[in-house]
Amino acid sequence: MADKPSQTHTGPIAYEPDQTLREIIGKDTKLSEIFTPERIQACQKTIADARDSFFTVAEGDIVKLEKLASDHVMAPDISDDIFEDVSMLAGNIKGHADLFGFTLVSAIGKHIISFCELKVRSPSTRFRVIADLIKMQRVAFNHKVMDERGALAKELATSLQKFLA
Repeated sequence: MADKPSQTHTGPIAYEPDQTLREIIGKDTKLSEIFTPERIQACQKTIADARDSFFTVAEGDIVKLEKLASDHVMAPDISDDIFEDVSMLAGNIKGHADLFGFTLVSAIGKHIISFCELKVRSPSTRFRVIADLIKMQRVAFNHKVMDERGALAKELATSLQKFLA
């Protein structure tokens, strides 16, 4: 005999769909009339142009990360402010990478942020790891690696997994 749930669900099981968009476009309009091949192609071009702008926008943040890394990688003591700056820059890059589908760049950014927050290891050890992750992110960025499926991406992802193990 199956256990009975402790509470009986009395609320609605399904919700009425929001018809706002349908009301705006009209009940007789077919989606194929809105999403014509020409409009889809124009949207794809806009996305491709914006994707290229990712490299222009993110370049400044990567350069700042590299400068922070080179200035502090051998420092005996690293302040929380430096980790906050690195985390903010890595978060900016990660957010833009997520938006445009650069999943490897995003994943590396996530790991940089994690090491900024990790308080288990000494600050200098954490920062050396972060500096290496920044170098890895530069490689993925320079080669415009979209995701983890290409040969270079697989090599970087494998290195990242070994590195973080």
